[in-house]
Amino acid sequence: MNRSACFLTLIFLLAIALPTKAADSCFGIVNETATPIRVFSKTGSMTYKEIAPQTIDSFCCPAAAPLCFDKDGTTKAKLVRIDPNGLDEWSGLTCRKIRIAPNQSLAVSLDADGKHIACRFVDAVTFVPTFEKVDTNHDGKIDQSEAKAINLNPNDFKVSDKDNDYYMDKSEYKSGFSKINVLKGIKF
Repeated sequence: MNRSACFLTLIFLLAIALPTKAADSCFGIVNETATPIRVFSKTGSMTYKEIAPQTIDSFCCPAAAPLCFDKDGTTKAKLVRIDPNGLDEWSGLTCRKIRIAPNQSLAVSLDADGKHIACRFVDAVTFVPTFEKVDTNHDGKIDQSEAKAINLNPNDFKVSDKDNDYYMDKSEYKSGFSKINVLKGIKF
């Protein structure tokens, strides 16, 4: 075996022997209510997070934090609506002990009684504002100030801007929301 073949074999063996970092695991929550929603995780490292009204948010667990998701690949969560008077927290039958897998999303709305909340599985990307709504100056592209108006993270804007022209065209905007971890605090 020549030196080149030995070198390539060594590289191949190292590549299969060394552990690779798995991607972070994320799930999404869409708060359709007019009040903040708290998400409590029963599985491990995330105790709670608050989601602003009319906002999409995501929860990501680093791949190195195995406590976020159980062995079955899901996390158990409870969602509650905070009493505007600060006296109580209201949940609903569909918002307790929910098993959420990575890349799944829940929408939270008011229950029929107007006090408790109802949860259902959804595709969170369908709540992202349309390109036309975000393009407020109607020039056919989204600049950083227009993206900031919906709380799009500047780093996520940069990653979505594939041609590095400091704007997102319609296809860049659409493909930018293909990963749930981008949906952090997006207003709708």
